Amino acid sequence: MAVCTRTFRVAADRGWGRLPIDQVVVAVARSFVGLPYKAKGLERPGDESLIVDFSGLDCTTFVESSLALARCIRLHQPTFAAFERELTAIRYRDGRIDQYPSRLHYFSDWIHEGDRQGRVDDVTAAIGGTPHPLRLTFMTLHPQAYQALRNPAYVTAMQAIEKTISARPYHFLPKQAIPKTGDRIHPGDVIAITTNVPGLDISHVGFAVTGDDGNLHLLHAPALGRKIEITREPLAAA
Repeated sequence: MAVCTRTFRVAADRGWGRLPIDQVVVAVARSFVGLPYKAKGLERPGDESLIVDFSGLDCTTFVESSLALARCIRLHQPTFAAFERELTAIRYRDGRIDQYPSRLHYFSDWIHEGDRQGRVDDVTAAIGGTPHPLRLTFMTLHPQAYQALRNPAYVTAMQAIEKTISARPYHFLPKQAIPKTGDRIHPGDVIAITTNVPGLDISHVGFAVTGDDGNLHLLHAPALGRKIEITREPLAAA
């Protein structure tokens, strides 16, 4: 709660609420630079509940928390209760917590739900992306990696979710095509990095931000043992 209160106070002092949402996202996300990376912060025993833990963030919780705070600021709702509502809407399918499978575990699903709800706009295809068929199986083929998937019912539910996600059309932008996008990638855009790991879709996420060199860089929570940072290399070279 203290982080939310401090962020809302800074936002009020600096007039962030009058800025376009993309600029608010960048301002909020930059405020987390230096915060430690914390893995599996949402994986806890017991029934699924909304977890807010600013002692550390992974790449996904960093993106989610930044977006939720930015939306509260832009909507002029600077309260912890509003933050919890926004975070729930961003993190869970249909904005409802209904046990472990209701969380948007696969980031492709996260993108789809955010786009459907109007919280994000998936522009990958529009800026030159190519089709990216998915065959998601990773979670259900590796249930031992997820404490909650010790429950066979959750494995079955996740198998159905994987099938649903895989039936949707998705696009990706090859790294070598990034320089050709011109100004169609903007500061504040969510950047999701695909992977070749079988059965998985996206391995890392962050925000596009303008670096000191004037180029777009990735602002992200990089890895265990490191802190939230802006990459040294431009986005096109990362």
